[in-house]
Amino acid sequence: MEDGNTIQYDTVTGWWKDTGTPEDILHANQLVLDSIGTPQQFVISNNAEVQGNIVLGKNTTISRDSFVTGPVIIGENCNIGPAARIGPYVSIGDNCTLKQCDIENSIIMADCNIDAKITIADSIIAHAAQISNHHLKKHQFLLGERSQVRL
Repeated sequence: MEDGNTIQYDTVTGWWKDTGTPEDILHANQLVLDSIGTPQQFVISNNAEVQGNIVLGKNTTISRDSFVTGPVIIGENCNIGPAARIGPYVSIGDNCTLKQCDIENSIIMADCNIDAKITIADSIIAHAAQISNHHLKKHQFLLGERSQVRL
């Protein structure tokens, strides 16, 4: 103002969510997922078991021995299974492969590969991350881009 610059404002309508921490990002993900999809808004082959609001991208497959509980959004060109349990409150980016894992309340970004007999909860997995192991445990992750974890 002292330099003669104009100060403007805008009114935010609807809702606003601060996403300054991983917990805030996961909470914002829950809010968004609660507002998307409707039951049966997808086509599933292979007799996979799904429940709740699901949005499924093109060319994504879910194996018949996997289970998805909405709200969940899965991007394009993903392979879910064998033996994967996804949801509730999970967002999965494009081109991901998820095998043998249980994932809940998490964000899995694009191009990730998870082949692990583990439960991943309350986690944010960055682009192109890879996770593999053969132990049944519960883990929390906040991984940077192109991270690799072997447990």
